[in-house]
Amino acid sequence: MQILEICSCTQLDTHCRPVQVKTWFSPFDEQIVVWCEITNIIAPTTIRMEWYNPENRRVCTIAIPVEPTNKSRPSRYCWSAVKFALIQSIDGKKYGKWTVKVIPPGVSHSFTVSDLRLYNKSPFAPGPYIVDIRL
Repeated sequence: MQILEICSCTQLDTHCRPVQVKTWFSPFDEQIVVWCEITNIIAPTTIRMEWYNPENRRVCTIAIPVEPTNKSRPSRYCWSAVKFALIQSIDGKKYGKWTVKVIPPGVSHSFTVSDLRLYNKSPFAPGPYIVDIRL
């Protein structure tokens, strides 16, 4: 079994491919999706996606049954999604670097969850902005 691609996004298209891949999420995102494409699956198996918070505490495990690959389907897609509301409701650290471990084959993917306070330190902090346009 081999992971061809792994990424995170907020939604999948009609072909179950990721839309707008990203590694930074905020409360404006309804959910976080970790998606991967796997090849060389010899027998039916169950892929586990283990979600770890920034304290490296496992928050949840999602089990995904996957069929073997073959000539007509040389790869399979699998994904797990967690609603942002769930992330905000957990005990412990919510914001920072999260990791999802895909088992088997034992590959990890990381992304950042922010509560938007980082914007307050930016020169591009949210408004109000006054724009004076003179014609």
